[in-house]
Amino acid sequence: MQIRIPIVAASLMVVPALAGAQPAAPSRDMCINASDIDYTQTPDDQTIVYHLRNGRVWKNTLKATCPQLHFEHAFSEVVRASQVCANHQMIRVQNTGSICALGDFTLVSGPPPAH
Repeated sequence: MQIRIPIVAASLMVVPALAGAQPAAPSRDMCINASDIDYTQTPDDQTIVYHLRNGRVWKNTLKATCPQLHFEHAFSEVVRASQVCANHQMIRVQNTGSICALGDFTLVSGPPPAH
């Protein structure tokens, strides 16, 4: 089942928690439950920061620069099986139509996920 959800990124540049945090190693095959996402940020044209309801913050580094992502602060993505997965999904920037591929996720803050 495919669900298309629009996501409006917060217009803040970078949360202070991101500034001095020591991120974990990137995860190539990690997925986030779409229902766990509280909000997102786009600090630049190659980064989406996912803030989850449980306090974790995950950064996705897109595979390439995504034109106008930071400027538009809004994108949509097709969610399959209620998951947003690293390296397996595309986003579409609102108003410009730019299509960009998600890359690796990196845990920025919050408790590490249980294995």
